[in-house]
Amino acid sequence: MVADNDFQRQVQFRTFSEYMDLAVIAAHGTLDNEAAEIDWDDPTVVLRESESGTVTVADIVTELAEWDRSAWAWLAAERVTLSGHYLRAKHPELVREYPHH
Repeated sequence: MVADNDFQRQVQFRTFSEYMDLAVIAAHGTLDNEAAEIDWDDPTVVLRESESGTVTVADIVTELAEWDRSAWAWLAAERVTLSGHYLRAKHPELVREYPHH
């Protein structure tokens, strides 16, 4: 990947705004192909079926509402729940908020 000098300086001197950063992320494809394949705008989409029941997009949105907003970056970064997949598809910028130490 080749970046022009102006772009490199903006990153180096931290003058590259968050909005510009989000635009670059959006312009370069999805964060997670698996999450992007799901139609998260359709609440009836079935994500998982098992003997214990069916999980739909609506269920995931409801589950996400139960999480504290401060946990969303962790959910998106770690992908341990379907809520994390939803966040990766709808809010990929959250991954940048999670401290990867």
